[in-house]
Amino acid sequence: MKKKSWLSLILLCLSFYLSKAQSQLTKIDDLISFCQENGMFNGHLLVSENGKVIYQRSVGLADFEQNISINDHTSFCLGSI
Repeated sequence: MKKKSWLSLILLCLSFYLSKAQSQLTKIDDLISFCQENGMFNGHLLVSENGKVIYQRSVGLADFEQNISINDHTSFCLGSI
């Protein structure tokens, strides 16, 4: 599955989860845990509301060969040519 398709799936799942009765932060955390456990997400997620960070979490590895975890200072390539 293409990366764009995975992102669409994650966003669809996130919107579905946010429509349930649990608190938003618990729902987001549960979704990220599910995606991590099933190999669907490797990165850093930051959610803000009204200009304030309400949730952030890093999951996965920045370097698979050296087993270096992702953290809030990890750099990511956001596009390619």
